[in-house]
Amino acid sequence: MTTSTGVRTAVPPTMEPTAEWWRTVPGSFGWPLVGQSLSFYRDYLGLVRRAHAAWGPVFKMRILGQRQIMLVGAAANRLVLADQADSFSSRWGWEFSLGELFRNGLMLRDGDDHRYHRRILQVAFQRPALLSYLEQMEPLVMRALSSWPTGSELRVYRELKALLLDLAARVFLGVRLEHEIAAVNHAFQRVVKGSTAFVRRPVPGLDYARGLQGRRQLDAFFHTLVAARRQAPTEDVLGRLCTAVSEEGERLTDEQVVDHVIFFMMAAHDTTTSALTSLVYELGRHPSWQDRLRQECARHAEVASDERLKDLRELGWAIKETLRLHPPLVVIPRRAMAPVEAGGFTIPAGMNVTVSPAYTQRMEEYWSAPESFDPERFSEARAEDRKVPFAYLPFGGGVHLCLGMFFAEMQAKLIAHHLLRRFRWSVPEGYRAEYRQVPIQAPRDRLPLRLRRA
Repeated sequence: MTTSTGVRTAVPPTMEPTAEWWRTVPGSFGWPLVGQSLSFYRDYLGLVRRAHAAWGPVFKMRILGQRQIMLVGAAANRLVLADQADSFSSRWGWEFSLGELFRNGLMLRDGDDHRYHRRILQVAFQRPALLSYLEQMEPLVMRALSSWPTGSELRVYRELKALLLDLAARVFLGVRLEHEIAAVNHAFQRVVKGSTAFVRRPVPGLDYARGLQGRRQLDAFFHTLVAARRQAPTEDVLGRLCTAVSEEGERLTDEQVVDHVIFFMMAAHDTTTSALTSLVYELGRHPSWQDRLRQECARHAEVASDERLKDLRELGWAIKETLRLHPPLVVIPRRAMAPVEAGGFTIPAGMNVTVSPAYTQRMEEYWSAPESFDPERFSEARAEDRKVPFAYLPFGGGVHLCLGMFFAEMQAKLIAHHLLRRFRWSVPEGYRAEYRQVPIQAPRDRLPLRLRRA
């Protein structure tokens, strides 16, 4: 198969393991067709925890109608994402859930094709560009937070999502979403929700059809912006991608720019909204840590520089610990492109294989008191607590390590810093957030908080 860049990419092999082979693998396919899909929606990490306890580090499952092998643990993460990465396809792993909805995003590319696009896209995430984005965002964050109400209950997930979508539009697109913000946000919500739809056909009224409709709306909106940037280039992410040139002198087509920017926009506001909401939740449950971080932040009015962000060391620990407990993405799917030895089994070519860094990040094998919120485990003094490679992967790993990782960390620190300087907050007495874990982690009730001035 040839990609739009002219690079050859492998066609996925057909998965036809024998019934005898399946019987050698522990686990269960659950109910016919449905499998473990209901548990997948309700409590994915609980499902993996129970399966691991019953069957060990390699087991079979059926999720959303697909038979798959789950590999558990840091060694499994390393095998799939790094050591044997060429034997596992990211593109065909994500194709089922994202192929039509986030087509040709960076996660849906492999090998030379992936490297080609990643090199071009890096122009938008180099250090000078990141610092320019930081300078743009800080006054916008301060202005937005000044309008947040105090004294009454606030659903903080909703507020953070609106803020982060506005920031993504300013930094990535160079526009302010005023009248369009509700429509664009709704379209993204439909696309993301469609990614885990059980019925994978465009049946009117169902989630997958709504997701495809949302994608068409985003395509039309972003193609209009690309046309404008071709005429008048800018220094935002969209403008940089419209003018980026590969080592071979090639430019991205309009379609490729749209595909990449839609994926970046989703990652830049949905996943960071998830992370910040979880940070606010944990600091609401742990007021001593909230006060400790507020004291650190009090030393800086503004932090729009690389050096000042680095000074917020303890805030950095808290963000890392939040990502350990509540990574936005809980599962990473792959497709085996060649036979691979794993956990005493030979996984045949064509097999759907998944790993779950989110589960690994809560395993007692790698973490002391893994269910506890303990930011100091990321301090320099406790580096030994993090000595197992591939036990901590909130941004993935290997060649598909998130390209926007440093942008996301920078943005999360910036917003958290100003939240702490402006507000104190608490969760309702006895409250424990019930998380929706797929497609992106978030409290089901959008996290009720009561803010007061710091």
